[in-house]
Amino acid sequence: MQAIDDRIPNDDRRVEPPYVPMSRTLLKIAFLVAAGLLSIASFLVIMQGANDEPYVTYRRSDAIVQVVVGTALMVLWACCAITVVVLVGTRRLPARWLAIVLWAAICLCYLSYSPLGYLEDIEKFVLPASGGGG
Repeated sequence: MQAIDDRIPNDDRRVEPPYVPMSRTLLKIAFLVAAGLLSIASFLVIMQGANDEPYVTYRRSDAIVQVVVGTALMVLWACCAITVVVLVGTRRLPARWLAIVLWAAICLCYLSYSPLGYLEDIEKFVLPASGGGG
């Protein structure tokens, strides 16, 4: 005797949506836009730091841009690079997208001078002057 097949037709389809409900084209466009925006923001922070150096007086706006925004951009570049590596590993993106990882490394290298250079200038020029005597 055979068991009765009481499944609903097409019951074997996925109930939940796919993990990444994006087409590959939309995913590529999203990463291109994200990398472009991060590149522009990084360029602006780097150029402001290069134009304003050396920092001989403390200004809160300089501290926010160089330390907070510079560090946030470094974290975002690292997240972008890790995500690209994972998506290339799972074959959601082609291997040529690993060039973004190289670009992220270049941007991270230049961005690291923003907070470090700013803090070094503040320690060198501002803190000894306010230290008093010695």
